[in-house]
Amino acid sequence: MMDKLDKKALEKDLKDHDSFLFDMDGTIIQSEPFHALALQNILRAADLNIELSILEKDFTGLPDPDVYQKVFKENCYGPILTNKISSENDFINQKNKVISEIIENIPFTEFQKFLIPGLIDFLKGAKKNKLFCGLVSASEEPIIYLILKKAKILDLFDIITPRLKDKPNKPDPFPYLLTMARLGVSPKKTIIFEDSESGLKAANSSGVSKVIQIKWKLKNDYDISNHKFMDH
Repeated sequence: MMDKLDKKALEKDLKDHDSFLFDMDGTIIQSEPFHALALQNILRAADLNIELSILEKDFTGLPDPDVYQKVFKENCYGPILTNKISSENDFINQKNKVISEIIENIPFTEFQKFLIPGLIDFLKGAKKNKLFCGLVSASEEPIIYLILKKAKILDLFDIITPRLKDKPNKPDPFPYLLTMARLGVSPKKTIIFEDSESGLKAANSSGVSKVIQIKWKLKNDYDISNHKFMDH
């Protein structure tokens, strides 16, 4: 288990492997506060006030379709009255708009604090040594690109696999197998970095040489809950 990407600690792995695949949310970036705040904003518009800490606890690591199912179909917080969201796509589109606004308004110097320590040095070192780096996430493609562009690390990844439509997603290993096939790399020469239960299950079922569990806490005094939202 690692709480940072330490090039020195990973020196042997860098020599023995030629590709490194990363999960995004909770692994390379602590983005759960963005997701929780966006969901809170959507629920408040429907006159339902849920604390951020509860939303983070209940939905950390869950993909948007599962969140929609629990909140809007199973009514886990009670009935929700809104005419803005009548389908899963409505929810995802609305949530993406709100998350985009949150991310765009965080100053770059503060946004960097949401990244796992050592990430940029590791990615640049891998690039310099002509090693492959890929991102395999259950998040929607627009949000992935927004986050990577905001962090100024988009060009450090050779391939990005977002949440797949009409194909298996994590905890199925398919997203990792697909990414390795597209990169043309061998699982025996690949390391996966993951944090969540479903992600670790997918990684461990993919046949890669090594899976490294990431577990780190956000050390950041930037309070995104103070964000003032525009009307959506």
